[in-house]
Amino acid sequence: MPLLPPVTTASRPVRPKISSRYEDTHAPYDPSMFTEAFPIVTVPDLPETVAFYRDLLGFRESYRFPPEGEPQFVTLKLGTSELGLGADEASGPAAGYALCVYAVDCDRAVEKLRAAGTPVVEEPADMPWGERMARVTDPAGNEIVIVAKL
Repeated sequence: MPLLPPVTTASRPVRPKISSRYEDTHAPYDPSMFTEAFPIVTVPDLPETVAFYRDLLGFRESYRFPPEGEPQFVTLKLGTSELGLGADEASGPAAGYALCVYAVDCDRAVEKLRAAGTPVVEEPADMPWGERMARVTDPAGNEIVIVAKL
């Protein structure tokens, strides 16, 4: 069996450096600056969309503004994840946005959603990275990816 020469940095291909317009402003992480992030999606019918996420996906309401009456903004929580929903009658589906929701059983979750009238855009299928995945839409037309680990 032939011996291979030791691999050195000089013999490895070097990835080109990707430049960024923020490169000169990059500083070490400052925990006093940014503390958390969550998406906010505007929807034309906030009560219907809140009911969908709460009743079908298991989210719970953690914040509402105003606290009484018809809400203009609601924060929903699922596990440690949060999703903000804002009322905007003129809004449509969020372009370039998908919410990924993990389920114990992708097929069972999709069947529950389908039975409730949720549009199924893509049927459950095994993915090469080890997950089973399907796509549905919420009442506002926003894409939700239902995923379960294989």
